[in-house]
Amino acid sequence: MILATGEILFDHFPGYSRAGGAPLNFSWHLKKLGCPVRFVTRVGDDPEGRELMDLLAGGRFEIGDLQVDSGHPTGAVNVSVDEGGVPTFEILAGAAFDYLEMNESVRPLLQSGSELVYFGTLIQRTDAGRDFMEQVFSLAGEGVRFLCDLNLRPDCYTPETIQASLDRADVVKLNEEELDVIADFPGETLSKEDPCRALMERYDVEMVALTKGEHGSEIYDGKGCYCVGPVKDLAVADTVGAGDAYASVLALGYLNGWHPERILAMASGFSAAICRIRGALPESDGFYDPFRAMIKDGDNER
Repeated sequence: MILATGEILFDHFPGYSRAGGAPLNFSWHLKKLGCPVRFVTRVGDDPEGRELMDLLAGGRFEIGDLQVDSGHPTGAVNVSVDEGGVPTFEILAGAAFDYLEMNESVRPLLQSGSELVYFGTLIQRTDAGRDFMEQVFSLAGEGVRFLCDLNLRPDCYTPETIQASLDRADVVKLNEEELDVIADFPGETLSKEDPCRALMERYDVEMVALTKGEHGSEIYDGKGCYCVGPVKDLAVADTVGAGDAYASVLALGYLNGWHPERILAMASGFSAAICRIRGALPESDGFYDPFRAMIKDGDNER
C-alpha cells in the first residue's frame, strides 16, 4: 500500500476551477490504476472543503484520512497558463493543508501496511507542516520507503527543507530546474558533469527520476542511467499535473520492481496523455483503460 501525504486544493484557472494538489493527483491516478493507496490531507470547514470531501468519497478514498479544519480555509491556487500550456502558480497562504496533524488515524498507516510514503516540499512551507513531516519520518515502520517529489514552488521552500527531504528519500523525482536549484545551494558539492549520480551518492538515494520536458526523461539507479525521448506530435492542452502523473507510475513501478525502461515507457506515455486534457484529473474512468491494460500485460510477461 502507498500512503500519500500533503496538500489538497482548488486550482483556479481563467474561467474555471479544478480540484488539485500534487498528492491528490498522484493518489487519484494510483487508485484508478488499481494500486492500494491512502491519502492523508486536510480541508477547511467550507463549501470548497465539502466539495473535495465529496470528490474523494466518490473516488472511494477513505474519508477518515481527511482532516477538517475549522480555523483555516481549503487550499487554493491561482493558475495562469502561457501559450505553450505551461502553468504559473500563485499558492495562497494559510491553507488548511498547512496544518496537517498527526493523529490516531495516521499513526497506524505509518506503522503497519504502508510500503511507500509519498511526500513533497509544499506541505513543509510552514513550521506546522515541517513538524508533521518529521513525525511521519520518525513514526514510519521498519522497511517503509519514501518517494520525494520535490515540486518546488516560489517562496514555498528553503534549502534546509529540500536537503532534509532528500536525506529521507529512497526515490527522488525532480525536473531540470529543480536539479539546478539544488546544485546552486551554498556549500553543495554536486558534480556538474553527472549531478543526478552525485545526488544519489550525496544523499544515499536509491533511484532518481529526472524529467526534462520536451527532451524526455531519465531514471538513474544503482546499475545505470536509462533514457526516453519525448512523445512525438503531442497536442498539449496544458501541462498541469503531468509531473504528478509521471510520479504515480514511478511509484507503482518502483514498488513492483519494474525495470527502469518499463517505468520510463509508461510514465512518459501516461504523463503525455494528461497533457492532452485540461487540468490534472481525467473526467472519465475510460481514460485509464489502456494504461491498466499495459500494467496487466507487462505483469503477465514477467
